[in-house]
Amino acid sequence: YPLCALAVSDERPVSTQSTWGNPISSRWRQPLREIRKYYGEYFALYFAFLECYCQWLAIPAIVGFPFFCFQISRGTPSVPGIWILGLIISLWATVFLEVWKRREAKYRVQWGQVNFKSYEQPRPEFEGIWKSSPITGRLEEHFGIF
Repeated sequence: YPLCALAVSDERPVSTQSTWGNPISSRWRQPLREIRKYYGEYFALYFAFLECYCQWLAIPAIVGFPFFCFQISRGTPSVPGIWILGLIISLWATVFLEVWKRREAKYRVQWGQVNFKSYEQPRPEFEGIWKSSPITGRLEEHFGIF
């Protein structure tokens, strides 16, 4: 598996077994530097997001566990105060997204990806109809819904 033995620029194999094989540290930290060197910034940002998401999932897990136990003991999913969990999860999601935006910006600045824009290329075998864009007025290839 390529991620188990990443190669860095000096052609020395780098083992990620110490970080990914460790059941304690692998849940909280990813070898982002090695992933970036081997696969590039796009995939490193993906793994950085997974790292951040896994770290932040601990909050709803800890908060939700007492509600889960209460639901099991009552035998029904609708228990008094469940709206509090919904409110906490809504706030958690908002704060998590803002924290991720900051962390992503930090990585983009560190890795020199500030002005990078990814453009989707249409599949070459897919053909559309050329129509005038209602927004820009330029001819664009239009693809139907089905």
